[in-house]
Amino acid sequence: MLLVNRPLLPAAERLLPYHKHIDSARFYSNYGPLNDLLQQRLATHFGRRGDQLALANSGTSALYALLLAAAGPARAEKPVCVCPAFTFAATAAAAELCGYTPFLADIDAETWALDHERVMALGDLERVGAVITVAPFGRPPLFEAWQDFTRTTGIPLIIDAAASFDVLGEAAADHGDLPIAVSLHATKTFSTAEGGLMFCDDPAVVKRAVAALNFGFNDAREALGPGLNGKLSEYHCALGLAELDGWPDKRLGFLQVAGYYEASAEIAGLSDRIYVGREHANPYALFRAQSEDQAQEIVAALRRERIESRLWWGRGLHHQQHFRDCTAEPLPVTDDLAPRLLGLPFAVDLAPEDVERVIRTIDRVVQCK
Repeated sequence: MLLVNRPLLPAAERLLPYHKHIDSARFYSNYGPLNDLLQQRLATHFGRRGDQLALANSGTSALYALLLAAAGPARAEKPVCVCPAFTFAATAAAAELCGYTPFLADIDAETWALDHERVMALGDLERVGAVITVAPFGRPPLFEAWQDFTRTTGIPLIIDAAASFDVLGEAAADHGDLPIAVSLHATKTFSTAEGGLMFCDDPAVVKRAVAALNFGFNDAREALGPGLNGKLSEYHCALGLAELDGWPDKRLGFLQVAGYYEASAEIAGLSDRIYVGREHANPYALFRAQSEDQAQEIVAALRRERIESRLWWGRGLHHQQHFRDCTAEPLPVTDDLAPRLLGLPFAVDLAPEDVERVIRTIDRVVQCK
């Protein structure tokens, strides 16, 4: 079976030096030396100071902590957090963990993300305590537009950039006052198997986020606010350090596979419907079918060839049982896009002949129409 996602993390021999360091230090969690080293190296990688980023034990924890740090828990007069309906469940779940009621907004047809002007025009904006905008499938967010939004409205904004490890370059640095949460899950390009990363130019925001992931403790181990245990273990940090050692080669591998998809799609005349990372490594290859019916035909054809595919975010949060009762605006773009945007197999070592087989199978369905 050709899987839709097949992670490849550092082998045991690359982890061994870091595991020996753990054995020697006898420090296994609670912000140990490998946690500090990984944060320092990531700060250098992104051109940030060490106090402008921090690690978490998951992308959801990172989002939760930054939401608490930037907006605080929900208040009676501001109980709402605006989220896109087209996102992974973790986005709205993080808002709920902070006490907010998610309001599900529609996305822009071109960016697949929230539109800042549309959010600005929502009714009852005075009841909105926070906005979470998503960088869908690693697509760079519109940093400047959202920076203008939060300055104009005073509403705290958090960017859920779960799949955007490789996107956070100069544009993010230029607008670094926007808190950004990244996932380091095994399915992402850069991974600690399970983990998260938090960015913000304001060290005070990062410090509050770190406290939220340590039971709300201050330096005196007194809980000053809400929190939970969201710390990253030294073993996960060891994996992250080994990943960083090999990151240039791994990044090149993802871009190479993206190139395979681009080349095969061009031959089949499907270039305008295949989405892969052209400049930024990301863990997705996506195909936009013409209709939901065509999408289902493609899924069936791929399955017959033992090729897995996936609607990564289902049909939208409003179709998931837990979020079905959330207040939402009309969602025509989400309802149109979500059921026809198929996730295709993608891995750092995916062979060109496998990519050709995927595209060939899709093309057979498309040509029948």
